[in-house]
Amino acid sequence: MKTNNRQMKNLYYTAVYATPVNALLVLDTEGRLYYASLGQNITDLQNLLVKDFRSQSHVQLKPLSTLTDKIKAENTIAKFKQLIEDPKEPQDIPIEILFGTRLQRRVWQELIDIPVGQVKTYGQIAERLDLSEKFARAVGAGCGANRIAIVIPCHRVVGADRKLTGYRYGTETKAYLLKHELGNKFSEMVLQGVGKN
Repeated sequence: MKTNNRQMKNLYYTAVYATPVNALLVLDTEGRLYYASLGQNITDLQNLLVKDFRSQSHVQLKPLSTLTDKIKAENTIAKFKQLIEDPKEPQDIPIEILFGTRLQRRVWQELIDIPVGQVKTYGQIAERLDLSEKFARAVGAGCGANRIAIVIPCHRVVGADRKLTGYRYGTETKAYLLKHELGNKFSEMVLQGVGKN
């Protein structure tokens, strides 16, 4: 996981239309993914993009259509679309982190280490970070601050009661991703309904 440097960057955004979840991605010329937001309504995702990048003064966002050589970016986009359609099939998608505190970045690294087809609780992630279970809420906040959906798999984290908890992109989207990723194991690993951290 690469961290950002503070030189002015040109990054390129594009919408990815999939069923039933759409995405808005931000990439560089090499196809590295900096941002991946999920939702139904692309206009809402564009508004969220503007809000999220407001504090990133070293980034200039441009439409992907303005990029001359799109081959590497389009390859990453195709891999991301495949992840939406079949999240149990891992895709090698390079990422670069722009956002987050030191603790949030540690949380995200733990999320990346959760294997496909498994879930962890917020408390288990806190324990892996050598934090007490009292930090489960801080882990939840770290998951909520994740700006690279699916690739940094915050959808694989559930409450202590194994119920779905809040998700930046909505619990219905979280359920969709987990059902497709876990298959028949979904009902064994995740309890129906919405729980608390």
